[in-house]
Amino acid sequence: MLKLIDPSLAMRRELYVVSVLVAVSCSTAYAKITIRQAEYSGGMLLVQGETARTGQKVTLEGRYSTRTDRNRRFRFRVRYVPLDCLAEVRAGLELYLTSIANCDRR
Repeated sequence: MLKLIDPSLAMRRELYVVSVLVAVSCSTAYAKITIRQAEYSGGMLLVQGETARTGQKVTLEGRYSTRTDRNRRFRFRVRYVPLDCLAEVRAGLELYLTSIANCDRR
């Protein structure tokens, strides 16, 4: 016996599978940056956070770099303050822009 399938239903199922595969492949490329602290104090910028992987390279403002520790944490303590009081943190393909507490650039 031959069973007929609605072509629109078959197309929706194929689109769903392709969408899921694209979402899964894209999500593995990102680092998922979490910022725990970003503040300016005593002339120093302190930025702390974590990513999804250990040993991952993390950069701050394209100038400073470090690697995450075994707990996936990173820390920057540098004598620098951006003009706009925003810090750019990169890990892998991900970019995270965070505001800096106690920053007053007038």
